[in-house]
Order: sequence, then structure tokens, then C-alpha cells
Amino acid sequence: MGNLEPSLRDCLRRLPEYYAANMDDPHANDMEYSWVFTLDDVQLEFEAGSTGALEYQAKAYYVSGSRQMSTTADPGHRPSHNFCSWSAASGALDGTEGLHLFGYNQFTTVFHGGHDGLDVQEVEPFRNTYLDDASGDKTVNYAYNTVFRALQTVQDPEYVEYNILSVPGLTEPNLTKKVVQVCEDRADALGVIDVNGGFQPRHESSASPSARRGSIKTIASNMKSRELDSSYGAAYYPWAQVRDNRSGRRLWVPPSVIGVGVLGNSQAKSEIWFAPAGFIRGGLSSQGTRPGAAGLKVLNVHERLTSSDRDTLYDQSINPIAKFPSEGLVVFGQKTLQLVPSALDRINVRRLLLYVKKEISIIAAQTIFQPNVQVTWDSFKSKADRFLADVQARFGLTDYLVKLMDDPTPSPSGVGTVTDDLVDRNVMYAQIYLKPAKAIEFIAIDFIITKSGASFTD
Repeated sequence: MGNLEPSLRDCLRRLPEYYAANMDDPHANDMEYSWVFTLDDVQLEFEAGSTGALEYQAKAYYVSGSRQMSTTADPGHRPSHNFCSWSAASGALDGTEGLHLFGYNQFTTVFHGGHDGLDVQEVEPFRNTYLDDASGDKTVNYAYNTVFRALQTVQDPEYVEYNILSVPGLTEPNLTKKVVQVCEDRADALGVIDVNGGFQPRHESSASPSARRGSIKTIASNMKSRELDSSYGAAYYPWAQVRDNRSGRRLWVPPSVIGVGVLGNSQAKSEIWFAPAGFIRGGLSSQGTRPGAAGLKVLNVHERLTSSDRDTLYDQSINPIAKFPSEGLVVFGQKTLQLVPSALDRINVRRLLLYVKKEISIIAAQTIFQPNVQVTWDSFKSKADRFLADVQARFGLTDYLVKLMDDPTPSPSGVGTVTDDLVDRNVMYAQIYLKPAKAIEFIAIDFIITKSGASFTD
């Protein structure tokens, strides 16, 4: 990079506070531009004895306000010739002609000034009570459209790669639905959302703390009426208090922050298909200086959930963050937002499928444009078998079957893999059957009292 043009300092330097160009007649909005540029104020300096207009190009410079000075304030005072009032110049060139004649018809400056477009009067410009005003219409206010456009930027799996998507603190129903839809359309990520009807931080409302507390009943009712039916989404509750590692302050964070932290920590320390819940992988209480499973020092929850509260939330596919007297804080659920009971209504199975599909897709990508013959089919099947066997060995699957074209192995679904027609259409077809390993969420134990003379060895 070259040296900075000295005049740029004048462009970038702010005016002093409370400055006005004319203090006797301040601007109506009590504001003043720090710097304004116009080609009208480009001047030429000529030497004594000059006879032709072309000689004026010796020196050209910018003098703010010179055009107005030379035409209105004092028409007779011209220390130099201004392009746009060139009646004194040789040949009486018009200002525009002079600009083009000497090549002063454009300028370059740095990108500076301005602001980020947010309402500076808002503590949180993207507060949900403001987003709610849009009623799902992205043309109503800038904040709603900003979040909507931000989600659109990450919806293409070929542009950005991730396996978890979340906007912590966002509870506006249409936008949280968009988060889940983006993950569903990509089919390679899990969306972690926050729910409405619960606790509201101070920037959301001026109501009293008790009015901003929310209720479990309202949360469950809102979630039930939304009918969010997708295995590509998950939700948690309530808010949690954490300690900021930098400032040491205690902060309240949305439940999605805890959910994302537990998902990432569980994947890093065990396997992506292990349930991110319970005291082993979902325990939030810190152990000495080490943070808990969320990767943060979680100190408390905003609302202590009773057993009935946890059941109410879990029935609506909201994973509770519980607090127990002895065991401490823990994520106590791992449901997705799918309504129909199946293996995919659990986070560990959904993330297993996301992982398997992604890895099999990579194997398939290495096979594309290879000859559509038996050798290629066998190669694909061999790679898929090795990968799935490894997942099974690490307790992700209990069993699997890879069935390829022209494979005589009976299909569990009864659907065969047609060969000739697919080969003619340049297609290699495969069926992969999986039996995911499920997590223990309920333990049933019967305690039986026997007579004194009973023998346990019989």
C-alpha cells in the first residue's frame, strides 16, 4: 500500500462535539456534515502572463465553498479560477467544459462515515417485540428483513458448511420457523431455536420483572398451536445465568446458547450420535475451574422447573434445563420438534442421520462420472460398508445393510434395485438400511420384597 493522501485526514476527522458551522443559526436538526465534496469547488491557479486556457492546468486543487464565494458572496473576488464560474478564464469556458478539458471529472475517496443502519435508541435493535410488529412481512421493518436476509445467506449448503444453526434470543415465530426451514431444506443441519411465552429480558419490555417472567403453561400452549413438525429443529428452556470469562460478570443467556454448547461439547468429547443430555454429556455445573457441558460456567437457571413443568415442556418437544439439589444443573431432554413418534424425534438419531448422509454423500461424490459397471458398484459398496461398520463399532448403529444394483440380497422393504433401466439413464442406485442405537431416557425398576425364608439362588 502507498502512503495515505494527507488530505484524507481532513475527510475522516470528525468535527468537535457541539460544533455548528454557524452557531448563531444552527441547523434545524442541530447536526452538521463533517465533510462534503463537490467538483464545483475544484479550482485552477494560473501564473501571471498566461495567454491560453491550457496553461491553467499547472495547478488544480479543491477549496471548499469557493464556487459560492466566486459567484454570490463576492463576484469580483477571484484569487483563482473556479471551473464552474470561469468567466474570467481565457476563452470563457463553461465550468463543465473546463472539468472535462483538464480531466478533473471524477474523484476517489475512502469508504467512511455513516452507520450500521440500526436504531440507536434501541438497547437491542432486533428485540422480538419489534420483530413481532412485522407479522411475518419482511417489508414492514428493517429489523425483520435483516434477520430474514441473514438466514437466507446460509441456506445454500454449497456456499457455507455447518451442522448447527441458531439465532440465540430470537423468539419471533415466523423467523424461528425460518431457522428450522433452512435446516430442513439443507438436510444437513439441526436448528436450535428459542420459544416465546417465557422469560423476557429488560430490553424486550418495560413491564415489571414479574410480568416479564412468563409461564410454562403459556410456552407449552404457544408451541402446541404452532405445530412445528420437523426433526431438523430443537428447543430448550429456561434461560440460564453464566459467568462472562472476560469481565467476570454474571449474564443471563437464552436457552439456545446452552443447547448449542451442549451439542458441540457432546460431539467433541464423545460421538455426534450420543444423546446430548443427562449428567454425563448434559451436566452444566462447573467442576472446579472447568466449565460444564455447555462450555460455559453456568451458575443458575432463571426458573427452577418442577417435575410437572419438565413433563409439560417435554410433551411439547421442549427440552428442559433442570436444576436438582444434589446433582446440579443439567439438560434433561433430547427431543427434536417432530410431532409424529419415530426414531427421528430424538436429537441423537437425527444427528446420526445427518452425519451418515453427509459422509455417504462424500463417498458418492468420489464415484460420480465413474463407469456405471459392477466394479464401480462394488467399490462404492465396499467404502460404504467400511464407514458404516466403523459407526456401528462406535455404538451409533446396531445393524445396517447396503444394497446396490444387481444385489441378490433380499431387501427389507421388499423393493428391488432395478438395474438395466437405471444404467440406461446413467444412474447408480443404492439402498442403505440403518438401525440406529437409541438412548435410554426412562429406566423401569421393580423392587420386590420377599419373605424372610426366600432363597435368591433358586
